[in-house]
Amino acid sequence: MVRSNLISYLDKQGLPNQKLLLELHSAVATAMEHFNTYGVICFSEKPDEILMWSHYSDNHKGICLEFTAEKGTDLSNLDKNHKVEYLAEYPRLMLTDFVNNDLAKASIKVMWTKAKIWEYENEWRHD
Repeated sequence: MVRSNLISYLDKQGLPNQKLLLELHSAVATAMEHFNTYGVICFSEKPDEILMWSHYSDNHKGICLEFTAEKGTDLSNLDKNHKVEYLAEYPRLMLTDFVNNDLAKASIKVMWTKAKIWEYENEWRHD
C-alpha cells in the first residue's frame, strides 16, 4: 500500500509529479496559516540570570515580572504550559508532519525546542 501510494506521486522518470507538488504546497500553506495565528509567551525559572538580562532587557534597562501559577489558572495548566526542550541539534520537520495535517506535532517541534546553548534560561512556553 505504501509503495503504491508513493508511486502515485511520481512521474515516469521517478520525479515528483504535479499532484505531489500541489499537495505539498497546500500542506505548507496550511502550516504557515497555523503558525501565523499561533502566539506564545515565554517564562523563565531564573529571574536573576545575568545573560537573560543582557539578551532580553535592552542591556539591563528592563524589568522582571513575577507570576505565580496558582492552582486552577492557565499558568498551572500543563496542557497549556510546556518546558522547553534544549537539543544539541534542531529538530527536523518531516513532510509527513504537514501532509498528514499533524500540525500539533510540527508546532511542538518548532515552538517548544531550542538550541542546547540556551539551556541556562530554564524556559517555559505558554500557548
